[in-house]
Amino acid sequence: MRLKVLIVPFFIVMILMLGIGYIKPDIDVAVMKRDQIKAAQDQAAKVEAVLSNISALNASLDTQPEAEKFMYRYLPSTLSQEQAIDSFNFLAAQSGVSIVSIGLKQEPEAVVIEEPIIDPATNIFVAGGTGIGSASVPVVAPSVVVKKFTLSGSVIGSYENIKLFFNHLAHTERFHSVRLFSLSTAPEQGVSANAETKSTGSLIGVFESEYGYLPPKPVVSAWTLPVFWQSKLDLTKVSNLVNAATSTVPSLEKGESGKPNPFQ
Repeated sequence: MRLKVLIVPFFIVMILMLGIGYIKPDIDVAVMKRDQIKAAQDQAAKVEAVLSNISALNASLDTQPEAEKFMYRYLPSTLSQEQAIDSFNFLAAQSGVSIVSIGLKQEPEAVVIEEPIIDPATNIFVAGGTGIGSASVPVVAPSVVVKKFTLSGSVIGSYENIKLFFNHLAHTERFHSVRLFSLSTAPEQGVSANAETKSTGSLIGVFESEYGYLPPKPVVSAWTLPVFWQSKLDLTKVSNLVNAATSTVPSLEKGESGKPNPFQ
């Protein structure tokens, strides 16, 4: 009698265990699918935010076209060596100096095959993605490398005109760095340097300037660019660059009591 009483609960427990054994894998799959759907919804919300930011940034640029044009002039996407040469010729004519020589030089670069940068958290949105990445994966911004070439040359003219030329050169509306600038007397054939300097005051200015440009870089995901994480552009640095390009070189507070031209 006691065995008969235990048989019914025993069978009930066995049925429950077998049922749970069959159902549990389905429950695990359902939980995993639910987590994947939530992760996908979070990713979609972030993509919508990035798209909204891009639209806002475009609208912001449309309201400040001069700043946009200045940046394209200041840091072009191509070599634009003809722009540097034209600027050099224009500044020389504007400053009243004559060009003696001009040359371009670019260091050979190693051939690097660049691949589009993919954020692991956006694999599902990229063709060939194998799964949903974690939303907590930190986004690494792509490295920005400015490429450069060197423009060197020399001009001849008076001390005041060469000084004016250097002032204009230092305020060229393009990303550059003056690496070398020197002055020396420019004697004529058969005339000593002292005699020539006293008679005409002509000098030779030699300079070497490094110009930069920023080629486009392929990026698959906008998440890798921090600029798209915000809806407004900070153009403070652009304003500073415009001021630097249009302001004059400040004069020194000391040393003005000597000769205005040290070659006289």
